[in-house]
Amino acid sequence: MKKLLLIFLLLQSFISNAQWTQVGQDLNGNTSNDVFGRSLSLSDDGSVLVIASDFNNNNSNNSGYIKVYENISDTWVQLGSAIVGVDQGDLGVSSPVSMNADGSIFSIGVPAYHSNGLLNSGYVRIYEYVSGNWIQIGSDIIGEVAGDRVGSSVSISDDGNIIAIGATGTTSFGFARVYENIAGTWTQIGADINDGSSSGSFGYSISLSNNGSIVAISNPSGGEFSKGLTRIYENIAGDWIQIGGDINGESNSDRSGWSLDISDDGNIVAIGSIYGSNGTVDSGHVRVFENIANVWTQIGSTIGGQDDSDWFGLSLSLNNDGSIVAIGSFFHDSSRGHVRVYENQSGSWVQIDNDIDGDYVGESFGYSVSLNNSGSIMAIGARSNDDNGSNSGQVRVYTNPSVLSIVETNFGESFSIYPNPSYLHTNINLGKMYSNVSLNIFDVTGKLISSREYQNKDSIRLDKGSLNSGIYLVKINAQDSFTTLKLIKK
Repeated sequence: MKKLLLIFLLLQSFISNAQWTQVGQDLNGNTSNDVFGRSLSLSDDGSVLVIASDFNNNNSNNSGYIKVYENISDTWVQLGSAIVGVDQGDLGVSSPVSMNADGSIFSIGVPAYHSNGLLNSGYVRIYEYVSGNWIQIGSDIIGEVAGDRVGSSVSISDDGNIIAIGATGTTSFGFARVYENIAGTWTQIGADINDGSSSGSFGYSISLSNNGSIVAISNPSGGEFSKGLTRIYENIAGDWIQIGGDINGESNSDRSGWSLDISDDGNIVAIGSIYGSNGTVDSGHVRVFENIANVWTQIGSTIGGQDDSDWFGLSLSLNNDGSIVAIGSFFHDSSRGHVRVYENQSGSWVQIDNDIDGDYVGESFGYSVSLNNSGSIMAIGARSNDDNGSNSGQVRVYTNPSVLSIVETNFGESFSIYPNPSYLHTNINLGKMYSNVSLNIFDVTGKLISSREYQNKDSIRLDKGSLNSGIYLVKINAQDSFTTLKLIKK
């Protein structure tokens, strides 16, 4: 018992002394009023990043542009050419982006575009990186009537073949659709999804599970007295069936669901309420829920904003297993803004390191945020940053390798690793038989090196022949048990 307590204290000390360190250079908008970084999305390993600019006027008013970068030796190098809008509002004005797991495919939603001459009908477009160029996959997915606002939110599956789209509607109360790429044609899966309400903007935020079979959708103006609501659906034989009940806001005008994100397996969802109170006025808060026996059960306490009108939770991002959440508060400290990252430790949300603060008043740091798969790499947008002209916008990427560096023990389980260090092989003892085991190996920057699945195992013999000498982190999920172990290759 004393040994366990000592390890726990060492772990707490290690996490509290961790540091978020910037990776590579600042990424700035081209010119004044680009609002670069309003939306962004990281690949699973955190090495590829897509960023949207809302208001660039290169070709027309608010035509906008998209840039994709890859981290090469801690320098962010642009992949392919920028994708530039060709006419008014083409790629601008509140355009969300979503990237697939390996960074080869991304989607962009443009809800304010007048597709086919229909005012604010909107569209969604999907691109793939092929031989150094971004090539559109299939045709635009467009709104059918004026005011649909198709593309208000977007989320893409890990393989890039399934996309969920929110359409908040200016003449309706919103809907969501899910499409699958079948031989280059985006084909709708099931019927439109709506919440049946006569108010709000269903589809304002949307998030897919990694395989595209589960989708979370919010209506922050819906529910009783604009408390906001979130629903989670599963694709069962082509029909979208709600999982559990509605997740409602707590108080009138909370706007619950302003932001949301779902874990890879679809069992954990984080929901932001920008007007939620935490003993202050409009400070904002975030709640995280887990599906337990078809009931959405809150994990830990509500995570609250710091000051009045912080709008904490306007942006948020979960890591793959829902154990880490990053939360943006762009109004904090006179719109200087900040981001906080929390980890679920035995049912309590514990902040990892200190706040990551904006540089100066008014830059709106934290307006957008995206975590990589492990939660060790994070991209943050400051849409009103002035470094390259007034409101040109800026994005920074940070890493915290210690997020993965858990002490070599698992509380309540008897996982062990030996010999360690070693040259070619290491044995992992799971302590008992598990029907399904997943094993992910990360380097110390948080980059995923390999991912493996096993069935009916009580031990695993790990071949390290393909690994370079150094320190790695092995994350093991065995049904309801999990741990992260340090692995050393000689």
